[in-house]
Amino acid sequence: MNKKERLVAAIENGTVIDHIPADKTFQVVNLLGLQDLEMPVTIGYNYLSNKVGKKGIIKITDKFSLPVFGQIAANPASQKAYFVFGFTIQ
Repeated sequence: MNKKERLVAAIENGTVIDHIPADKTFQVVNLLGLQDLEMPVTIGYNYLSNKVGKKGIIKITDKFSLPVFGQIAANPASQKAYFVFGFTIQ
């Protein structure tokens, strides 16, 4: 599928959350409280995806920040690195 055949329109400024397993799409919406936003939010689900089968996508117009964080920790003794990801629920 090329850019001219997109099923969900591109946004110029905003945030896109893509490749959500389709059955989890509305859980993500509720978890992030997106239903309470004043700005336009586009929610699509059951789109075909080579990565996850059926996927959901959320597009939030304008600027938006998510209460998430990430950290990379390295352990030189074991020559391993770890990625830690989390979010804040309010």
